[in-house]
Amino acid sequence: MESKFKQTIDPVSDDKNWRTRVKNETNSADQWQQDWGFLASGTETLQEEDALKIFTIDDKIRLAEEVTIFIPAESFTLLSN
Repeated sequence: MESKFKQTIDPVSDDKNWRTRVKNETNSADQWQQDWGFLASGTETLQEEDALKIFTIDDKIRLAEEVTIFIPAESFTLLSN
């Protein structure tokens, strides 16, 4: 089966092309986070200075844990069968 990408005979060119593809994928993921990342998490507790900040998974977990500390236990209802 042939690759959909043209292969060169020169391994240096192949390596450069691969590195460029990986860099583009990484940049695309970062750009998506900047443009649309706010949709992937809650905005209720988003501070203005954090609006454009790129959060790591660990940052998101830490922020979620900080928010849950302030939720009063009375606001939870238990469901029973």
